[in-house]
Amino acid sequence: MSIAVATGIAEPHLITTPTESALVPNSLLQPYTDMLGKQQTSGRFTEPALRPMPATNVTAQLIRVYDGKIQGLHMLPNLGPTGFHSPWVGH
Repeated sequence: MSIAVATGIAEPHLITTPTESALVPNSLLQPYTDMLGKQQTSGRFTEPALRPMPATNVTAQLIRVYDGKIQGLHMLPNLGPTGFHSPWVGH
């Protein structure tokens, strides 16, 4: 089992629909906003998009290994506001 926490900005994801979002970690924010700006000015995407907002993603991943091989994987992502804490571990 592993748990990871990433903070960043929940940005619109225009490729699918502008009402979907993608958590962009702070370290990748500038390249993503550059790409998003190009998409928005292309004229291809005309629907209103979600407003970017700070967010924290906590993900728990469970991997089942049997006889040296991965038998299953389950990922539990949980997106919340900035400063959000893991629901799976104590604070």
